Amino acid sequence: MELRRAASLKYADRVDLAQYKQSLVNILDKYVDARGVELLTKQINITDRKQFEEAIENLGSDKSKAEAIAAQTQKTITEKMETDPEFYVMFSKKISEILEEMRVGKLADIEALKQMKLIRDDVVNKKDETLPDKINSHKGADVFYRNLREALGKHVSDEQVYIDIVLDVLNIIKNEAIVDWYKNSDVKRKMMNAIDDYLYDVVKNQKNIELTNEEMKTIIDTAMQLAQNNNEIIRLKQKYE
Repeated sequence: MELRRAASLKYADRVDLAQYKQSLVNILDKYVDARGVELLTKQINITDRKQFEEAIENLGSDKSKAEAIAAQTQKTITEKMETDPEFYVMFSKKISEILEEMRVGKLADIEALKQMKLIRDDVVNKKDETLPDKINSHKGADVFYRNLREALGKHVSDEQVYIDIVLDVLNIIKNEAIVDWYKNSDVKRKMMNAIDDYLYDVVKNQKNIELTNEEMKTIIDTAMQLAQNNNEIIRLKQKYE
């Protein structure tokens, strides 16, 4: 209506469509039939492989399928980001890169679809082929291995030493854990103090790894946040040797 008014004003012309109103109403009444609401899309759980693949196959083009997988996988990544930031950021970046390459024509739609399916599987299964065997063989250790790297990595060049520190920190948390420990301020305080003692007495003094007080605080805060966001892996006091 605004466009028509502007055109009439600019071109000094006016078209009166009122005479067509009833004809349009008659056409709609005769040919358009609404019998109720049909749900065309619903929440898709990417962990349900069969349901997910069935929903994707109905989309038509490879580009549409690739973009849909990307969107659903990114949604899962956003929901789980706090449990393992390094892992999910890594895959989020991969998804963005593939979408961009596809959209500018550097990557064929079919190849983008293939790569998106692989990423979706890796995200669902939390697959990380870069993990050392000693870390990969212990559930939950991968989270600490990936996310303590930034705080410790520049001081620890020996990979085995880094792995030992990661497992030691995880063991300390497990040794102090009780039922619903992540809701208990006293238990969390004991964990933090125990990690602090370990970093100072063992890492700094015995292993001769120079850590500042600020760096030790960062390590403690990161480890505790990871433990709380993954509290299900701290339930058993299972030590990692």
